[in-house]
Amino acid sequence: MNTDKIITEFQAITNKLSDYELERNLLFQKLKDLEKENNKLKIKQEKEKDSLLKLMYEVKITSNQDFITVINSIFKDKK
Repeated sequence: MNTDKIITEFQAITNKLSDYELERNLLFQKLKDLEKENNKLKIKQEKEKDSLLKLMYEVKITSNQDFITVINSIFKDKK
């Protein structure tokens, strides 16, 4: 193997690692944001009198929780 090829391959691996770290950090931030949103929605849901709005909050909370579960499963599979 020549030196240029080794350097090129190393740079490609480094770039992929950087991309992975960026994506992982974005997913972690999304996870935190969804958890915060769910907490706020639960509070709104508890205070709400209108049953339709309560149900809509529940649907959004469930949707967020499903996404949280998917994100968590991605990281659990990588360990």
